Amino acid sequence: MMGSLLERDDDTPELRAAVAHDARPGLWATEVRGDVRALSQDETDLLIRTELVALAPPAERDEIIRAVGKPRGVAVDLPGRVGWAHRQRGGIDRDPLVRLLAYRAWGDRDQRWFELRGVRTGELVAETPAFQWVYSVAQAWRGDRIRGRALGDAMPGGQVEVEATYPDGTRWWRRPYHVSDRLRVEPPRIASVAQETQLCIQFGFERLSIERDEVRRCTVLTVGRDVYHSERRIKDDDLAATLSRPAALLEHCRSLDDSLRYFIQRGEPAGWRDGNATAAPALRSEPAVRGSFAEALAALERTDCQPP
Repeated sequence: MMGSLLERDDDTPELRAAVAHDARPGLWATEVRGDVRALSQDETDLLIRTELVALAPPAERDEIIRAVGKPRGVAVDLPGRVGWAHRQRGGIDRDPLVRLLAYRAWGDRDQRWFELRGVRTGELVAETPAFQWVYSVAQAWRGDRIRGRALGDAMPGGQVEVEATYPDGTRWWRRPYHVSDRLRVEPPRIASVAQETQLCIQFGFERLSIERDEVRRCTVLTVGRDVYHSERRIKDDDLAATLSRPAALLEHCRSLDDSLRYFIQRGEPAGWRDGNATAAPALRSEPAVRGSFAEALAALERTDCQPP
């Protein structure tokens, strides 16, 4: 659970820099239909304060609402209807008190958001999924299908000219693309696709996903069978240990398997939402069916560890 936002002795140079930062509007991002459109400063402030209320500890929520206002979404025009935005990224509130609370809630996420994204002149770019735009690009990651080279600098939500050439250097085509909010550098992967497949086979998972949660600064490991699922959050401080030790990933999956079986026995499809401690009683996987821990670890270590 997040610590106190109001009563904290954390006067650091980083905090003072965050409070002194100039206000700036953000973008609608990180939601299912968020198309990285530009927001006004008023809309940005409203969404920052809405997120603060949502993340506030229950004991402090009423006081924070009195300080920053009631949470509300922002109406946005979508194809054929009106939708609602509830999250922004990259924006800085105009009120120093809100900037203080925001830094305590999610650190320098918004201060650094733009510099970690976008494209630069001459970089190879690849297409990325987009909601409304026909075309959207980001700096290419390893294994991406390259669309061409960026002919200028552009931030998320902006446009950039992309040019593709033939091997002899002659121009093939040039067209404008919107720039997505994908990170410039691919985050480290806990497991390769081959390892994820091996884990599904070993534990009998029908689904296994590993996703980044930037708000809580953790990686979420989710497994499922049928309508049941269980998840575990791996904090950034613990991620390096998991990446360097295959047994750690196996231990996470074994604990999730125990929890998942517990929920199936109880008939609780929603599954376990708190991944920091095993809520289910000890239900160890049957060695005759699953194999020993040593055998599973050996199989995982034999699997190709390189991302595709």
